[in-house]
Amino acid sequence: GFKMLINEPLFSPMGFAVAFGSTEVVDCLLNAGYPVSKGHATNEMVMWALMPGKIDNCTAVVAQRPGAVDFSDPGGPWGSILSMGTFLTETANQKDVYEWLARQGAVEKLKDKRSMLGVTALGYVGINLDATVETLTELVKLDPEFFKKDMHVPAKLPRTMGAMMSVWSALSGVSSSCAGMVKVFHFCGTGGTVLHDACWWGNLELIQALVVNLGVSPTTPCPDTLRGHIAAGLTPYEIVLLRWRGTAIQELAKALFEA
Repeated sequence: GFKMLINEPLFSPMGFAVAFGSTEVVDCLLNAGYPVSKGHATNEMVMWALMPGKIDNCTAVVAQRPGAVDFSDPGGPWGSILSMGTFLTETANQKDVYEWLARQGAVEKLKDKRSMLGVTALGYVGINLDATVETLTELVKLDPEFFKKDMHVPAKLPRTMGAMMSVWSALSGVSSSCAGMVKVFHFCGTGGTVLHDACWWGNLELIQALVVNLGVSPTTPCPDTLRGHIAAGLTPYEIVLLRWRGTAIQELAKALFEA
């Protein structure tokens, strides 16, 4: 059992120490020669530790095991360590996590990498239900030229995933499994830009930041990236009407779009 834990960094004593423990415990394990090998599981260990803001623990691993964390790894299906920083890291810790990742070179290497949902790290901001203005603006500060352009770029499914979506969509009428996979993708987001997704989830803070402060177009129709999404062809405000008609979100969003 111990050997199995050693070979799976995320669920090993080191994994739990990095994600939930103190830096003293992490240092103790590292100084005792605990093995930390390069690989996706080690990246996931650091990913989980960054969610609650355990930056000192991650720094200890990087300093004492150089090269063990690959900051150019595009990650698994859900994306890279940078994408998880924008999507799953606790809001109060995001600025510090962004800056730490930038110091490791991860922002430059991973800013344009897409997950199976077709979104970049910036795109994940739109489907992060806890995202605030700072979730967006602190990321943009790290590379304004790139991220301000990326705001206008819709999701782009990887070629294999695009083919799979086409098959699932075609078979969804006769296969509950295929229909279920389509629903998962359609639930998460629109397949459009970060603004389309912010409207889908009714995130007024993001809508204001994108439209009023950063000048993202409120009239661009959502593309049919996700094969038959009900938001396809709708403008951002039309998505608000689709999801939030008759609510305070609709009234407040209308005021933002008319500002």
